[in-house]
Amino acid sequence: MPVPPHLRSLPRQLADALDDEQRRELAEIHTERDREARERDARGWANVDGLDALPEFLREIEREHPRTADLWMKVRPGSTLADVREVGARLGLSVESVDLALTALRRAELVTVSGTGDGALVTTQAPASLPF
Repeated sequence: MPVPPHLRSLPRQLADALDDEQRRELAEIHTERDREARERDARGWANVDGLDALPEFLREIEREHPRTADLWMKVRPGSTLADVREVGARLGLSVESVDLALTALRRAELVTVSGTGDGALVTTQAPASLPF
């Protein structure tokens, strides 16, 4: 029998030790987190939680270009410009909006774009103001 999604992250012994009520409670927590993630994806990080929920380095860019914070969060290592535009389309952004968002993110040094055309490599950068 497959392991339910809400029990997969638990060590096997702990998952086996839970009673039915604890399993239901854990499943409800898992379902609520999934719902919140879907809502945030559909409406946008800043639209769900407000601009104050965004890291400071993304607030001004988000005010300028809505959904930029979501775009920045979803760019994965090895993404090409075509991939980023596809992500932008899923977020409801036009190609022009994605390009404007990338320009704003480049100005803030939060992304680099290497190359030209749809095959250009887009890489997210940690903000210089964060002490790593």
